[in-house]
Amino acid sequence: MTTATCVHEIETFFGYPLTIVLIAIVYSDKLQRLSVALGIAGVVIAFALQEVIVSFAGWLAIIFGGFYKTRDRVQLGCCERRLQLKGRN
Repeated sequence: MTTATCVHEIETFFGYPLTIVLIAIVYSDKLQRLSVALGIAGVVIAFALQEVIVSFAGWLAIIFGGFYKTRDRVQLGCCERRLQLKGRN
């Protein structure tokens, strides 16, 4: 390995992270506002999709959890039904 190659690798290793840190310092006010805006947007989206997320998690638990087998009897509300899962034994 030549000296020039070694110097280039060191510049690359330290140069890119140093550049990112300097950009973050220069634009720290704008980055703070952006991070707050993204955080608030994430909370709003999670609150809006709360039922969808819980329903999806419940579906995953039923499908992969092994709670119910084919021909199990389950009661939904007032009626008792026989569970028929297609493709599962």
